[in-house]
Amino acid sequence: MEITDKNGHKVRPQAYRREKNIFIGAAITVCGVVWLLYNFDIVGAKFFDRFFSWQVLLMALGGYFLVFRKWIAGAALLLTGFSFAMADWYDLTLPVRQVILPMLLIAAGIAVMLQKRY
Repeated sequence: MEITDKNGHKVRPQAYRREKNIFIGAAITVCGVVWLLYNFDIVGAKFFDRFFSWQVLLMALGGYFLVFRKWIAGAALLLTGFSFAMADWYDLTLPVRQVILPMLLIAAGIAVMLQKRY
């Protein structure tokens, strides 16, 4: 059953908004806990630096999109963040022109092909 407002726009149910709030609240809470553990020297600087990196932010955004069934965007962000994180954490060299840009073009092409048309 689809709920619409007086203008015919689709209205998301209250449960959807609650799930969104739970996901964001849990992410903020985890960040606070890790930061607190770092401040008490329970978590080392290496883990703290890896946890608060742009690669992990990409993976978290990808997970967020996957939770809300935005499969293509979620998978693309998650895999991109994971690839960059592994390259950074294990000192792998990924030449941008030879590897990264072609991978991004392939991902964009697949996303366009699988995109739903309304």
